[in-house]
Amino acid sequence: MLVRKMEIGGSERQTLELAKGLPVDRFDATILTFYPGGEFLKEAEEAGVKVVSLDKKGRWDLMLFFIRLVRELRHLKSDILYTVDGPPGILGLAARPFVRGLKVVWGIRASNMDLTRFDYSRQMVFRALKRLSGRVDLVIANSEFGRAYVVKSGFSAKNISVVHNGIDIDYFAPNSDDRTALRHSWGVASEVEALIGIVARLDPMKDHDTFLRAAAYFLERGGQARFVCVGDGPEKSRLQALANDLGLGGKVIWAGTRRDMPSVFAALDINTLTSVTEGFPNTLGEAMACATPCISTDVGDAASIMGELGQVVLVGNFEAIANAWAELVAKKPDERHQLGQLCRSRVQEHFSVQAMVDASIACYEPLMIDRL
Repeated sequence: MLVRKMEIGGSERQTLELAKGLPVDRFDATILTFYPGGEFLKEAEEAGVKVVSLDKKGRWDLMLFFIRLVRELRHLKSDILYTVDGPPGILGLAARPFVRGLKVVWGIRASNMDLTRFDYSRQMVFRALKRLSGRVDLVIANSEFGRAYVVKSGFSAKNISVVHNGIDIDYFAPNSDDRTALRHSWGVASEVEALIGIVARLDPMKDHDTFLRAAAYFLERGGQARFVCVGDGPEKSRLQALANDLGLGGKVIWAGTRRDMPSVFAALDINTLTSVTEGFPNTLGEAMACATPCISTDVGDAASIMGELGQVVLVGNFEAIANAWAELVAKKPDERHQLGQLCRSRVQEHFSVQAMVDASIACYEPLMIDRL
C-alpha cells in the first residue's frame, strides 16, 4: 500500500484499517510511505503493521525515489500495489513494468472536485489519472457517487469497483460517561438542552454558513438548543462574525480540532453535515456508530449511508435543516434512544471495517487467479 505519509486523514485511516484487517494467513500487508513519520505510525506499529518509509527528500526527488520504490517492491515480492490518491497511483503504474507480475490498484476518493480550487500541479495529476485509468488493473472508489463522478470526468469505466469506507465500531461507540463529561465541559445542561453539532474543517466546501443560518432560523421559531462547531480552518474568523451577525452569540460553541471524536459524537443529540460536495462522508458513519442521529445535505453517498434513519435536504436549504432538527428534538427520549440504536446497527451491518476488508478482498482475489 503506497501513501504519502502516515498523517491524520481519511485516506490514511482507511489504508491503515485495511492493513490491520487483512487476514494474515492470506495476505502480508506492508504500507510504503513517501515520507517518514506521521500521527498514525505509532498505531500501525502497535497493531503489528509493517511501515517502510521510502525517504523522499522533497518534491523534486523523483528518479532516486522511484528507484527505491521499485527495489522495495521487488524485495517484498509484491503481488498487488494499492495506491492512495493521485501521485502514488501514477508512480505505482510506472513501477509495474519493473516488478514481475505486479498488479496495480488505485484507490480514488475524488467526488465532484472543483479543480479550479487547486493549483496547477493538482490539475495536471488529475488529467494524467484520467488518461492512464484504462491501463491500471483496478480502480476502487469509496462511494457510488465518486465512481459516477470519475467516469463522467473521463476515467475508463471498465475496471472501477466501489468499496465503502469502514467505520471502527469498537472505537466509535456510545459512551454515556464521556457524553456527560464533555457536555459539562462545554457548559451544556446535562439532558435539558439539545446539542446540535457539525464536525468538519472550517472550509467553504463544508458550508458552515448554512449550518449557522439554520441555527438562527431554528431559534427564531422557538427551538431550544445549543450548537457546536468542531474543527478549525481558514474560515473561522469570518464564521464567528457571521454567527454574531445572526444573533447566535453564546449559543454556538467553537470547539476547535479535537482528537476524542467518539466522545464528541456521543455528546451530540444531532450530527449535521452541510457540505456542498462529499464522497463517502465519514462523519455520518462515525456519528451513527456512536448512536447519534444525523441530518445531511444530499451529497455523495449520504442518503445511502443513513437510509431511512436520517433526512437529506438540498444543499444550502437551511430552513429544511432547521425543520429536520425540530422533528428530532420533539421526539420523546425513548424514541431518540431507539433511533440511535438503529443508526448504530445500520453501520454495524453495512459499513464496518470488516465489511470494507471483505469487499476489498473480493476485489483483489480475481487479480491473483493467474498466480494461485
